Amino acid sequence: MAATRRAAGGTRTSSATPTAAPPKPPVSLDAQRAVAAALLEYVPSPMSGGRARPQRSPITFDNPPAGVKVRLSPTEQTNAFLFAVMFDHMIKADAAWIAPYHLAARLGHLDVRRIAAMGEAEIGSALKGRDGQKALHRLWPRLAKNLGLTSKLLLGRYAGNAENIWPDGLAIGELTSRLRGVPGVGAKLASMTIRLLIEEHGRRFVGWEKADVAVDRHVARVFLRTGLVKGQTGQHAYSVSELHDDVIAAGRRAHPAYPAALDLPAFYVGAGFCHARTPSPRASMPTTAARARPRRTPTWTPSHLPVEGRTARSSSC
Repeated sequence: MAATRRAAGGTRTSSATPTAAPPKPPVSLDAQRAVAAALLEYVPSPMSGGRARPQRSPITFDNPPAGVKVRLSPTEQTNAFLFAVMFDHMIKADAAWIAPYHLAARLGHLDVRRIAAMGEAEIGSALKGRDGQKALHRLWPRLAKNLGLTSKLLLGRYAGNAENIWPDGLAIGELTSRLRGVPGVGAKLASMTIRLLIEEHGRRFVGWEKADVAVDRHVARVFLRTGLVKGQTGQHAYSVSELHDDVIAAGRRAHPAYPAALDLPAFYVGAGFCHARTPSPRASMPTTAARARPRRTPTWTPSHLPVEGRTARSSSC
């Protein structure tokens, strides 16, 4: 399973609530489009630049990590994809996207009927691990509850198969609502899932081109530091919730053909080298980026990114 994601959080952030009016539009529209072009040069989207749309492909979850012996049915594989989305919060993406294999190995199955019938404590015991096993998630009690509720949701509304959440032809707004209805799936994870379904599995949704960026701390930080989002005068730290709506609006302005295309490149820039407390110096950005994503050599330099209206804490990237 080609998993591409990440944990949520804040933007070098503070949990304080906003004390001023929403930020005004940032740099000029031409500058915003230039930022978007630079990001897409770094990590091109399969949905832009005249590329053919990805072919529709089934969701497979059939590549367990070494040492884990588990075989999932096609339905269990699709449900494992949804479970991985739920795991992908507050832990590293690599751990989140193999966690369903480990859970299946510990339970002996990934059958939502059986999981729905289990008690929260029993699910939690498998997540926490026994006899020296490592916990599959730092928030395993919450996840135990959500996995049980989600299994019941799948049985009651989607015939026990997550594939029925996202059929081809569904409107993007309805898909977002359905995903937000899954326990533990918020706005960021819903947007991330939609992008994965579109880009990696070729799913056809009505209004797919309106899919938004999945806003997390890394994406919000990059949008702020490149001037796509304008910060408040004198405010140097923000929570993701403060910037969320402005990042969504900025993505739509900067790349209206498909805002979600900016999601992955902004994440890689933010997670790879444009860090919150110790951002890499400008001169070393390409080198650091290459280390962060060794399979892709950066093709742009920091000078490609217009940087206006940044906060003092944002000036190192």
